[in-house]
Amino acid sequence: MQFFKIIFPYLYRLLARWISKRLLFHQTSAKLLYYQVYILFAFLLFPLTSVAQTPSSSPIDKTYWIDYYRYQKPTSLMSLIDPPPRRMDYTYRFQKITHKFPLQFDVRPLRIDKVPQKKLYGNYIKAGVGNYFTSYAEAFFNTRRNEIYSYGLHLRHLQSRIGVIDRQNSGNTRHEANFNFKRFFKGNRVLYGGMDFELARLYFYGYQSFATLPPPREQIRQDFNIINAQIHYTNKHAMNTNTYNVGIGYHYWADHYKAREQEIEVQTQLNSRLNSFQSLLFRADASSSVRTDIGGRLQRNLLSSEVLYQANNAKIRLEIGGRFVFQNDTLQHQKTWRLYPKLYFSWSIWKNRLNLFTGIEGNTQKRLLRSFIAENPFLNQNIALLHTNQQWESFIGVQTQLATSFNWQAKISYGNYQNLHFFVNDANAPSKFVVQYETASTPVLHLLNEVVLSYKKLKTSFKTEFYKYDLPNLPQAWHRPLLKNTLTTSYRYSEKLFFDIAFFHLAGIQAFDVSKDKTIELQPITDLSLKIDYHFKPTWSAFVKGNNLLAQNYQRYLNYEVRTAEVIAGITFAF
Repeated sequence: MQFFKIIFPYLYRLLARWISKRLLFHQTSAKLLYYQVYILFAFLLFPLTSVAQTPSSSPIDKTYWIDYYRYQKPTSLMSLIDPPPRRMDYTYRFQKITHKFPLQFDVRPLRIDKVPQKKLYGNYIKAGVGNYFTSYAEAFFNTRRNEIYSYGLHLRHLQSRIGVIDRQNSGNTRHEANFNFKRFFKGNRVLYGGMDFELARLYFYGYQSFATLPPPREQIRQDFNIINAQIHYTNKHAMNTNTYNVGIGYHYWADHYKAREQEIEVQTQLNSRLNSFQSLLFRADASSSVRTDIGGRLQRNLLSSEVLYQANNAKIRLEIGGRFVFQNDTLQHQKTWRLYPKLYFSWSIWKNRLNLFTGIEGNTQKRLLRSFIAENPFLNQNIALLHTNQQWESFIGVQTQLATSFNWQAKISYGNYQNLHFFVNDANAPSKFVVQYETASTPVLHLLNEVVLSYKKLKTSFKTEFYKYDLPNLPQAWHRPLLKNTLTTSYRYSEKLFFDIAFFHLAGIQAFDVSKDKTIELQPITDLSLKIDYHFKPTWSAFVKGNNLLAQNYQRYLNYEVRTAEVIAGITFAF
């Protein structure tokens, strides 16, 4: 213990100096640390000095000396203080808690105002006047928004009192009244139909090339009275497996020479879906007509039925079937029944925007007196009537939609026809026409090209058709154009100004001049029409319409010159 008393002060001084020198303490801080370390060492060594003192007198008990360093202390491995964490799987449960508390005020639910619908002007009246002492009036009356029914009434008057040949002898008048309706039932079933009335008057003014004096108007007058009525019932708009459409119609036609024609027709169509890709189509039509003329009374019946299998998916569309036709016609040697094939195949080769199609089909095309008059109103009395026998026609084509605003279609067809009809001037009355038929089988080539473009405010369509007839007996396809070009354009310049343009061109028309006993080619027809509408207000607008603005004296039928530039101007009121 004497050793500790000697060495301790010495070690204590060395440690205090080293701390003050290393930490660069201030002198006062060094002294303070000096005393703190001194006191700390005193407390640490005090028990050791007090226990290890040598007693001043001999001990009462024996003193046992234990060599502390003689026996080695037992050692043991130290364990980790914190064991590695274990992965625990937790299951979370959510409990919905609803707190109910009374409100001291009423909360009004948020109300979204209904967007007002744009007002519809279903009715409007148009009226105007033009050159050639032309008067024009037209009215439309329609229902607006109704979920149960809809109907419409259309009235039209157009009269040009004079024309290009002997003034009033080439005038014309037409009055029309059309009524249509729809009645909606549950299950998307619809009852619809309509009735049309038409009164027309014109004159056989194609006498100028062989008449020395103009004939009286009453001798060349022709009137037409036409009534059409039909009614249908269908569920074709419903999402049903089986859809149907049945209808019945009545047609009446009469002229100034007491010729009459009446027809009753019945139409039936059933479509059954086998699955999402396949379906069966059945169609049956029946027509019974009675024609009375100076040659007597003639009844004609035409029955047609068709069965068609249809299959389609995203790439392919296929139709296979046939058509059965029964008919009795004016020529006794005609067959009473016929069978026709029907095949159509379409293949989408690029994203449903480029389609190739081909097929073959045949049919009996119905020809009635009223259909001939609609094509050529200058026909003579007691003309022969024959249905056209389309023995077969094969076709191939391409249809594209490269963009939503551009569509293009090209088609080539070739087939055999029997009883093709053509118009020829009557040798006894050159101002009137008779119908000539090519009763032999006639090959016909037809080329079609059509482009439709729609871009912003502009929409235009251009269509070209070319025909070639290989007639076995007749020398020419009388009054049938070999080339047709049609261009229609509509342009909305602004919300108030609108333009409509129509242009058509016919070429290759052959006619037989009975006065000269030779074939002549009529001048190509080039006709341009323009309509301009300007809206002052939503209810008031003005229009100007011009026909044959190129002012050509062309003839669609031999000896019948049309009027040159015709202009009509007027106003429109909508309500």
